[in-house]
Amino acid sequence: MKKTTPQDAVLAYEKSTLCHLLLTELSRADFNAMMIIESDFPEEALRHAPKTRQAAVILNYMTTNLAKVTLAKTAAHFGYEPNYFSRLARQLYHKSFTEELRFIRMNQAKKLLELTTQSIADIALAVGYKNPANFDRHFKAFFGQSPTAYRHAFKP
Repeated sequence: MKKTTPQDAVLAYEKSTLCHLLLTELSRADFNAMMIIESDFPEEALRHAPKTRQAAVILNYMTTNLAKVTLAKTAAHFGYEPNYFSRLARQLYHKSFTEELRFIRMNQAKKLLELTTQSIADIALAVGYKNPANFDRHFKAFFGQSPTAYRHAFKP
């Protein structure tokens, strides 16, 4: 029997998260969107895509670049001005870019706390926080407890 490592669990979680994000976005669209996985849709032509595809492509970019993603970098990546992109993100996600990014980061951090033995400072860096104290504050505001308390409560 193959022994699984914490890294295997993290990879499985990331694959699962990506699938869930994609399925969520596809459920908002018609069945024609099911081909997005096999699509060669260029990211630079994003503005010409239906809103559901725009949302999925942007979420994929955000998730893939979680440690260094910002509104300005994401807007530039897709060829938008930051102010316009901010409005587009609110339209696509019904919340601000920052709120959507924090949601993704906090849920990724929660899973890393559950599945790995990485230090909280390393997890903070992995999800895009340069300052572990800011990460701790945001995590506590989001989940009602500190990352350390969450990790201790989650352990069997």
